Amino acid sequence: MKDLQRSVWAGVLCRPDLHFFFCVFLFMCLSSNSVSFWCVSWQSILYCVRVLSFSSILFRAIKMNLSTILNVALLVTLLTSCVMFTPFFYLNFQTKILVLNVTEKAVYAIKKPLFPVWVNVNGYVVTFICYLTLMPSAVMLPTSLRMVVYLCRHSWSLQRKESGWSHVKDCII
Repeated sequence: MKDLQRSVWAGVLCRPDLHFFFCVFLFMCLSSNSVSFWCVSWQSILYCVRVLSFSSILFRAIKMNLSTILNVALLVTLLTSCVMFTPFFYLNFQTKILVLNVTEKAVYAIKKPLFPVWVNVNGYVVTFICYLTLMPSAVMLPTSLRMVVYLCRHSWSLQRKESGWSHVKDCII
């Protein structure tokens, strides 16, 4: 039974048209995850700019043109995600023949995906990790924390006004 399962999986995974399907699948998954992370970051900025009041001229200008800025940011995010993951369309598959059992003459071909020669793999991995996780987190965390601090102070001041505790100091967060 195990040999039957292995031969079925080997037949499915070694099909010649799987290469394109695999590349498209990787591209779609990574691009959609990237766009999702960046949209959460842009949403965090949107809430922060909408709710908080700023005295800076720059932030007031951003607040006035927020919809245009967000549209451009989303378009740039979509385009950079597509460009960032295009090397996955150029994956080469190295086939390695594996002989498991000499007596039964069971031979399996394992296809290992490799990037093309023109892609510096180490540089690409660092860029990939920064673009997919570090940069959105660096954008989202400060704005989210600022919102939490603001909302904590605001709710504390509302509670203080309702209960008549105006002599209590502000929330320290």
